[in-house]
Amino acid sequence: MESTAWGATRGLGLASLVLALAACGSGSAASDSSADASDSGVTFTESSDASSASSEAGSESGESGEAQLLSIEIVPMNPVVEVVDGVAMNGVGFTATAHYDNGNSNTLTGGSWTYDQPAVATIDAGSGVWTPTANQGGTGTVTVEKDGVSASTSATVIYRITHDPGALPPATKGVFDGATTPDPALSVLYPYDQTVFPHGLKGPLPQLAGGADTDLYHFEIQAPTFSYEAWQTAPNPTRLPFPETPIDVWAKFEASVQSGDVQVSYQRYDGTTAYAPIQHTWKIANADLTGMIYYWAVNEGDVLRLPVGSDAEVFMEKPPPANGSEDCIACHSVSSDGSTIVASTYGSQSPWGTWNAADGSKIFLSGEDFGGAYYPADASGFQAISPEGDYVVHGQSVGPDYGGGLTTNGTLDMTLANSTSVLATLTGMSGAPVHPVWSHDGNKLAFGLRTNGNWLDFTASSLWITDVDTTTPGFANPAQIVPSETALPTVTYPTFAPDSAWIAFNKANQARTREGAGELWMVTTDGATSFPLSEANGVADLTPGQQQMNFEPTFMPVSVGGYYWLVFVSERPYGNTLTDQAPASRRKQLWATAIDAQLGTVDPSHPAFWLPGQGLDNNNMRGFWALSPCLQEGESCSAGFDCCGGYCTDGTCSIGPGGCSEQGDACVVDADCCDEEAVCVGGFCSAIIP
Repeated sequence: MESTAWGATRGLGLASLVLALAACGSGSAASDSSADASDSGVTFTESSDASSASSEAGSESGESGEAQLLSIEIVPMNPVVEVVDGVAMNGVGFTATAHYDNGNSNTLTGGSWTYDQPAVATIDAGSGVWTPTANQGGTGTVTVEKDGVSASTSATVIYRITHDPGALPPATKGVFDGATTPDPALSVLYPYDQTVFPHGLKGPLPQLAGGADTDLYHFEIQAPTFSYEAWQTAPNPTRLPFPETPIDVWAKFEASVQSGDVQVSYQRYDGTTAYAPIQHTWKIANADLTGMIYYWAVNEGDVLRLPVGSDAEVFMEKPPPANGSEDCIACHSVSSDGSTIVASTYGSQSPWGTWNAADGSKIFLSGEDFGGAYYPADASGFQAISPEGDYVVHGQSVGPDYGGGLTTNGTLDMTLANSTSVLATLTGMSGAPVHPVWSHDGNKLAFGLRTNGNWLDFTASSLWITDVDTTTPGFANPAQIVPSETALPTVTYPTFAPDSAWIAFNKANQARTREGAGELWMVTTDGATSFPLSEANGVADLTPGQQQMNFEPTFMPVSVGGYYWLVFVSERPYGNTLTDQAPASRRKQLWATAIDAQLGTVDPSHPAFWLPGQGLDNNNMRGFWALSPCLQEGESCSAGFDCCGGYCTDGTCSIGPGGCSEQGDACVVDADCCDEEAVCVGGFCSAIIP
């Protein structure tokens, strides 16, 4: 797969390999591993898999007349210990038996011990005493080595947290044990079952319905290396937030669970009957979402910036009024590399301009003195910007009739990002192009082609794609890939997946989202395969009417954790926090979904999650996802795609890989990636779904 136009200079962090856990018990930590296992309080899991205690003969013989070390056997094998409410139990004292070529065996002395997960536990190199850090759970490998001979075993810490603010007696908490009566009233509103959560976000807020103010709830999360159990009352509206003190539960959860399925259960006790749990599964992706999401707070008229994992901040404030125009800034797009923003400003006047994404400083504005004309010659409702921010395609609102804003003009003009001089024009279509977007590899442009209305209000459009070239500026081979249809005739708001081979888009009954009906879909760039993103739309979790409240998708430019990540606007309810469903007043919010990166012919999406960090009081729309402005050589980084050079070595932006590319580093083909199972997606090495 070829590198993208911007992927050769930026990259993505590969997810670390996940070690397979041995079957885990729930014993307490050992006080002395030399004691009998039945007395130690440590769970040991013996394994017949030779790799769990692998050994190999040394390549050199011992001194003349001495027996040669053949193999080493570690005791105990596969221990599992616990940290309970932040308190570490005693560690494990590993010992090893040496086996020699003369048939003798004795306690190994002089070996060197290591453990490959120092955040989970430490080990004394000489004595083999292994001690949990009490910071997180996890599984790693203990290895002892001497004279070229080594042996290994897994060692696991389960991080357990309990939350019992009422200090309930054991008998009260015990009413939930073994309950089998189905709950006739309780329902889980949020999060949805089977949601895929990434790392790096604030924890979700579980929200329930159907209980009374005095009911007692038992909420539990179980994973191989983490456990959380809570008993609490929760008056309506019922919410079960993760405590942040004295222990930040979600932070410990994220640190302890790198990936995999997590079992979640909700139970209710109404004072008479304890009901059977409602069981859900959350999927944790070994993925840290990255970049910035720029969105429009409609009620404020400003563009806000949400650094993924933090809170949103006002980034581009509306300009002062000009010639009586409305004072807002919106209809923005961002270059894939995160360097440059293009947007329309001055409300109805709508001249387009470009801004530096690093600090919000203005680069260029196509018109500010309108000379009495209500629509300037360079008015443009939506624009596309090239992956590295050098070129802009605009013009879909320009037309001969400035009087009412209507236009039949079917052109798109390409200019530099700081000029109105036209370099190339796309013409020859029976309609007017709207909502253009540039592919991440820089080779294609997708757009809607409307056949009625104006650039802002229309009800009929199809989805088109064209080749685009900036070297010899021009467009070629425009083609329709998704036609308009009767049920949802407005097909638009395209966004390219990180591989630039797929497009997500909107099917709706109208261009405006307010009081509209819309669904998210995907299509290949040749139009041969398309399908709805049913799980993201909410078919399993929402009522039929609420399943058509999804609009304006935008992909994160890179693939992480084996998934593509999509942000979109939805007017669906958010649990019991945002419940207004009146069409004229329901709240617009940003939601996100994981999409399997190995795309085929069926729905690859997963149930969506509300995006933390945005304001609940705002109407938020047009979330555009881009990388953060790149870092220079020597600056701290988490992955190669953070860096202008495309490589992150030991947490620092570097000039090149010095060999194969780690996950997140720049690549051209799959073979460039160190991990043989990784793939080169959009110019960066990426994991496949575990």
